[in-house]
Amino acid sequence: MAASAVDARLWGKARGLTTSCPVICHLLNTAADAGALWDMTLTEEARALTAQRLGVSVEACRQWLCLWAGLHDIGKISPPFQAMVPETYKALTDAPRAPLRTGTSPAPSGRSCAMTCPGTGR
Repeated sequence: MAASAVDARLWGKARGLTTSCPVICHLLNTAADAGALWDMTLTEEARALTAQRLGVSVEACRQWLCLWAGLHDIGKISPPFQAMVPETYKALTDAPRAPLRTGTSPAPSGRSCAMTCPGTGR
């Protein structure tokens, strides 16, 4: 797999959406949201205390927070989870890989992710 392509057939959100949201979009949006919450809601003192308790710099603490938030649903790439939406799973197992190209459009709402979940506006 090329470094600039991600398999967009792996879904991450489907309930209540007009079309499923690729798991990569969901994970990256969650990581970006965690970073935005860190930046906008925590005081400098709260950031410093959190970083101190973890034994890392404030910058590294933010990066770790974003990483772990982004990985929170990594299990969604497993076959049992993907099979929860039978039509999507059939397409996944029957068709060749469908890459999602990244970095082609500006991020919505100031996010650092250049991808959006179809049907969500996020």
